[in-house]
Amino acid sequence: MLRRLGVVVLLMWIHGAAVASPFLSSGDILTANFFGGGSIIRVDPITGAQAVVASGGNFRALSGIALDRSGAIFVTDLLQDEIIRVDATTGTQTVVSAGNNLLFPVGIAIDAAGNLLVADRSAHEIIRIDPITGAQVVVSAGGNLSGNLAGPNGIAIDAAGYIVVSSDRSGVPGSGVIIRVDPVTGAQTVISEGGSLSSLNAIAIDAAGNYWVANGFGSIIRVDSNTGAQSVVSSGGSLVTPLGIAIDAAGRIVTDSAPNPPGVSRIIGVDPVTGVQTIVSSGGALLGPAGIAIVPSQAVPEPSTIVLCGIGLFAVWGVSRRGRAAGCGLALS
Repeated sequence: MLRRLGVVVLLMWIHGAAVASPFLSSGDILTANFFGGGSIIRVDPITGAQAVVASGGNFRALSGIALDRSGAIFVTDLLQDEIIRVDATTGTQTVVSAGNNLLFPVGIAIDAAGNLLVADRSAHEIIRIDPITGAQVVVSAGGNLSGNLAGPNGIAIDAAGYIVVSSDRSGVPGSGVIIRVDPVTGAQTVISEGGSLSSLNAIAIDAAGNYWVANGFGSIIRVDSNTGAQSVVSSGGSLVTPLGIAIDAAGRIVTDSAPNPPGVSRIIGVDPVTGVQTIVSSGGALLGPAGIAIVPSQAVPEPSTIVLCGIGLFAVWGVSRRGRAAGCGLALS
């Protein structure tokens, strides 16, 4: 696998191991595949080139994806009821938390303290998880299908630390709702509901504080966080079943199209003003992309300039597009 501007990537074979990852770069798009046994794919935002970060191992059917400040990747697995940490440079997988309150974890976000916040669709709960111990605490719960958190899918953290959730009450047109949740008390405030909000999936927040949601019926919707006013920014075209959504450093909306049954999956860029869609990457390793995350500059693991490899491994030197030496990779899971 080669990255533009000459990244050298080490290929190794270890029987039964997960696939090792090249180093991440700021602006890279990460997506969690639902189909194909689950995998994490890195997509170059300019060329669309794809690389497998991790696959196999504990993965079965991935949904949400998020990165912490150290560059570690966290994903939710719907079939395993697990939260899994993935080392971005080695692909090593570690189960952080499983079972208990986790019945069908979909969305995941990380707060300023590094805690994991998970939207569980079947438990109708928002759950806080300690990333070290895996301890779970229910922050807020809907109780039944008529409650606000009936079917929470997307989750994000705003600038003030409040949890913002996209929820689908019944899966029919106009049944969607966006809720702000107090991270301390769990109190819920409905920001917007009905209208164009249907079959809501992931949610993201832009620099101005606006909410952006992926509508499973094929549209991207902007919601004013103060008034709740809804605007359909883009619909149709390549947007078949958008599930994940993220916003890059330039303000572009990045989403996916995951046909069901599996067909040609895509990563799509959407202009936040005009709604014009651009296909960033298509087919290949994209097998039902569900979650989307953008690698920020502070979450890029830096390779060491001196590499010491153990028995059975070897080092290669190259130049990353950040101009630093890249060395030994591990393929351990």
